[in-house]
Order: sequence, then C-alpha cells, then structure tokens
Amino acid sequence: MTTPRARPRPRRHRGGRGATIALGAVVALVAVASAPRPAAAVQIESPATAPCHEELTVAAVVAAGFPDRDVAPAPTEDQARAMDDLTFRLPRRDVWTLALLIGVRSNDLRGFSPIDVSALVSVHDDPDDQQAHCLRGPDDDEPGGDLGALAACRAFILDELAAGGLLDDDLDLAATEAVEVFLAFRGRIALDLPRFAYRLGRALHAVEDGYSHTFRDPGGGEVTHVLNWIDHADGHGDAGRDGYHHVGALDDCRRDDGRTRRRVQRATDAAAALVAAIGDPAPGRRARVEAAVDAALAARAGCDAGNRYCDAEELDEEATYGCAIAGGSSAFMIVAVGLFVVRRRRRGLTARTGAAAAAALLALGLAAAPSPAAADDHGHLDARLAASNDEPSVAMVTAAGVDRGRYTVGLAIEWNPWFSISARRAVAGTFDAYVTVSRRWYVRPELSLYSRVELGTSTILFPTVGVDRYSTGIYAGAVFLGVRIPLRPGLDLTLDPSHLAMPIPALTGIPYYYGQWRFDVGVEARL
Repeated sequence: MTTPRARPRPRRHRGGRGATIALGAVVALVAVASAPRPAAAVQIESPATAPCHEELTVAAVVAAGFPDRDVAPAPTEDQARAMDDLTFRLPRRDVWTLALLIGVRSNDLRGFSPIDVSALVSVHDDPDDQQAHCLRGPDDDEPGGDLGALAACRAFILDELAAGGLLDDDLDLAATEAVEVFLAFRGRIALDLPRFAYRLGRALHAVEDGYSHTFRDPGGGEVTHVLNWIDHADGHGDAGRDGYHHVGALDDCRRDDGRTRRRVQRATDAAAALVAAIGDPAPGRRARVEAAVDAALAARAGCDAGNRYCDAEELDEEATYGCAIAGGSSAFMIVAVGLFVVRRRRRGLTARTGAAAAAALLALGLAAAPSPAAADDHGHLDARLAASNDEPSVAMVTAAGVDRGRYTVGLAIEWNPWFSISARRAVAGTFDAYVTVSRRWYVRPELSLYSRVELGTSTILFPTVGVDRYSTGIYAGAVFLGVRIPLRPGLDLTLDPSHLAMPIPALTGIPYYYGQWRFDVGVEARL
C-alpha cells in the first residue's frame, strides 16, 4: 500500500425547495456545456435510472429459494405505510423483500433521496467507502491495487453478512434494525427492518457491483482489473498508478447486447450462489459463504495496462457506448437539475409553486397589456440584502446596471454565507459574481414590476469534503417578479420576493450546489 493521499469529499447540502422551469433550463444548458459526471454504480431505480440492483437481487433470491418470502412475518403498521411511500417499486408486499431492497439501495443512497444529487456526493465520493461498490479505494495503487481492492470488497461483504447474523449456524430472522430510509412523502425517517434481509441486500450490492466495476475474462469470468472512481472523479487520476477509471457503460443493465446479458447473468448467478450458501441449513455456513464470495471475486494474474488488462473487451464497450466517468453525464445532469427544480416536498409545496405560477401569470398578463411609457435610460447602483429560510443563508449584494428602455443589463457581486440550524453554526458560503438581465413588464410613476435572470460564477469560501476552498463553478438565478418603488427622486426601494438562487461552486464528480429561495430587499440609487 502507498501512503494515503488526502482527498476531501463533498458533504451533503440539499438544493432549494422551489420550482421553476425557466431556471431549470438555464442550469441544464450550462450543465451540458460543462459535462459534469454522474455517480459511479450499477443503477438503482430512480426517475432517471433503471432498477438494475433491485432486479438482480430479486432474481438471485428467487433462484436460491431463500428466504422463503411466503412465510415472512406480517409487516408492522409503520412498515406497511412505508410500502405505500417508497421511491421504488416493491415487487412483493412482504417485509423481507422490503428490507432486502432498501438494503441493496442503501450502498448508493445511505438514506438520502435518489434525486438529491448534492447529498449523493457524500456517498459516492467517500474515499473510505469505495469497497461498498467493489471499487478501488484511494490507497489501492499499482502494483497490487487489484488484489487490495478485491480484498476490501470481500471484507465488506463478509462484514455485512456477519452484522446480519448470516454467517452463524443458527439464523435469526426475527431480529430488527433501525435503518435511515428516505420515503417519497415522509422524507427521511428511521424504520425498523428485519436485520438479516437489510444486511443481505447491502452485501449483494457489492457482489453485483463486482461485475460492473471490474474487467473480467470473457471465458472463465475471473477479474482482470478493478476500476477506480475516487481518484478519477476530480479529473486528476493516473491510470498507471490508480488503475483504469470507472466505465459508465458497464452500469447499464438494460442494454440489449451479448456482453451486457452475460455480465448481468454472471452477477445474478454469483448473488444466487451466495444466497444459496446462506440458505443451506447444513453445518459449515461460514465456510460455504466464504467460498461463494471467493468464487465471485476470483482474479486472473498477469493483467495490466501493458496488455490492455488481458485485452479486456470492456474497453471496447467504453468506446462504443460512452466514455468512462462521464458515461452519459449531460443527460444525467439535465434530468437531475430538472428534478431539482420540479421536485419538492409536500411542506410548503402549494404556497411556493402557487406563488411562482401566480407571478408568472401576472407577468404574462402585464406583458400582453397596453404598454405604458418606458422608463428613462440611466445608470444606477444597487445594494440588496437577501435571506433564505429554505437552505438557511443570507446574501449581501452590490450591483450596477444600465437601463435601456424596458431592459436593464447589470453586474452583481455578493457574499452568501450559509447557516446550519442543526449544527448551530455558520460557514463563509460563497462569493458569487454574475451578469443580470432584467425586463420591466409594468412601469408607472408609483411602481414598476420586473423579472430578472442571473448567470455567472460561484466560488466557495470554505473547504468541505471533496471541495477545496476557492473552487469555482457556476451561479444561476432568477427573480420571477420583483417590485421597484420610488422613495424619493433618484432613490428606489426594490423587493424580490420570488428569487431562486443556485450557487454551484463545484462541477466535478457530482455537482455541489446550495439552492435557495430568497427574499431580497434593496435600494437603487440613480447615477
């Protein structure tokens, strides 16, 4: 093993709770240009991805005949209600299947929403948890990185099985464990689940990832190389040292070609063999299970970059179906951002989306009305104070602009410190600089109404997991309807009650953003 290299990884910040299609389009277009990268794993069911892990796991359990889900205990009231509030399809309404599939998804989610992109950074970019996906860790460098990664994957699988009591000669199928689960409407909650099924699901996830995160011999199926996500996610990986990068094309279980079908079948067979070894009531369960895991992770020696990892056919799949880490990144990001702007929790949903819709309709109505005289052309300086109680933060903004007819073009800079109520502390947040374009819909001596779009850069002012201090990405924002009210000649009050701001200071790996619904109050002084 080489000396560990420090790799901070992003921690969780959820995006804002509001919804506008306009801002979604702006951010999606920028995301296409910047091509950020999706998470690295066999797909789990979400609005953007197929239920690969779920289908593989159910198929393995059915093939092995364990557990016999027909004798599963009746769900508790909480479990039954959870079955009606899942973010994935449950093929059978029994508590063992519920726990099994929550477990197989937990390696990728850890109790977060499957569309909470910023939260998933802390999962997939965790350098200490790559073995949960059968990927190389940051210390699994060449030479010997393949064997180190496979040993870590093996240890993870056996540890999960041991935690579920599945290596004991006498199985306890009645024990439960409190598990953090994200439900569609209830949100994140602790749910008591059968321990053995939940831990079995987590172990099977790693077994299945062992077929999409490795190159394998097409004949015998032995591992010829283990892939690396963590070192390549920031674009600074070295294949000669860190191993080959994750290949996004291998994660798609729905491709209709011979290689994909063979990979899916091998993963299913390996998972079924492991489950069958557990379900066999004969003595010697631990030895049987270890043999099944060793068979799934068996390696072929002598494969390296010099011989293209023994002429790995997976390299051809990368060339045919998509690039490695990026593997469909633009489409992923468009979907993710779209989900961000239209996905909302039920609390406050009606008020926020209703206000945005009313503002949009009012703006359209004003635009269609007879046009009063346009404002005089002039320059102005602005100062605004904004606050968000959604993702708690404030923003102190200074700006300058020039009015031309019904439009204003300006430049703005802001300091946007963030607050955590749960942690009872504040961080420096971001420094954002952006161009603004406003359109006045209604101009009268007593007030004017306008909308504004914003696009520029966002620089984070503190280090966090996976994001260095002063990392710079994009900033996008929109004011759906604002009000300018004259206070005295040359000085106006501005109110922006519907301001959606999204600083995205890190674009590598899974983009890191802190979306905010803001209420702005400011003054504008004419020059």
